[in-house]
Amino acid sequence: MEMDSYRQVFSQLHTTVDEGKLADVPKRRRGLRPWVIAAAAIILALGVSAAAVFGHSVQELEVREGPESNRVINGGGRWDPLAGKGFISLQGYADSPEKTAMEEWMRFIHTYDTDGEMLAAVGNGPTGPGEKYALYFAYTQEMADALDAIAEKYGLTLHSGFSEASTDRLSELFGDFAGENRGAGYTYDDGTFQFDGRYAFSDGEEVDYQFRRSMKGVLDAVGLNVGDTGLYEQWEYKTKCGVPVLLALGEYKSLVFADLEDCFIAVNVLSGLKTPGRLEELADSFDFSVL
Repeated sequence: MEMDSYRQVFSQLHTTVDEGKLADVPKRRRGLRPWVIAAAAIILALGVSAAAVFGHSVQELEVREGPESNRVINGGGRWDPLAGKGFISLQGYADSPEKTAMEEWMRFIHTYDTDGEMLAAVGNGPTGPGEKYALYFAYTQEMADALDAIAEKYGLTLHSGFSEASTDRLSELFGDFAGENRGAGYTYDDGTFQFDGRYAFSDGEEVDYQFRRSMKGVLDAVGLNVGDTGLYEQWEYKTKCGVPVLLALGEYKSLVFADLEDCFIAVNVLSGLKTPGRLEELADSFDFSVL
């Protein structure tokens, strides 16, 4: 299997469309079923100030450092999620089982096959453990066994039923949460989804963002390097829909987090907004109460 193919899988941006499998997905569900996909999408960085106001901060999302690794990132090695600083999960705060499980999986792959020899041996052939494990970037049976063990340890399941879906389709499945925002993305049978969108302010300014909903009770391996998490201004804000969120304003990136009963929401604004009011307006454009 080629490196580019694995990077595409791990980014969760490339797959086949099968919306027919989504028709019977309830808009809210607690039961989660196994399948797979791992990867990278959103991530955020906030400052310490929110801890006093909101009780949470982006620092709680940071994946704690694992052992040092000599992995070759380019020219033979594979992507290493812990190669840099400021890598966070999108599954929940502090020591939630979802965040802790994701962190444990990231530590495992940080120290596994550090020279890339096993991945190179796979080449263009089929992955031994099967497609669902390959989507978690697990290309050997040992990696698949480790993934299953972590999921069992924390009482979690794996993803199932990955399909691409527009925001119109996502709204049909989960409620009209996106308002005027429209874009393209994907979803799983368990209710986890992500989409890329664009929001237009009244003065004509537009911002691009990524919106991710990670269901609780699922092992989800999405994260991103965000740099120094102490450089973000952060505060609590109660949105128009009545849901409190954590907002983080940075020079190059802005973030929105909502910790709901059944899921954890992360919105990653791809270019930084310059004022708190702008970020609050973007947060108000979503109806988190239906999720």
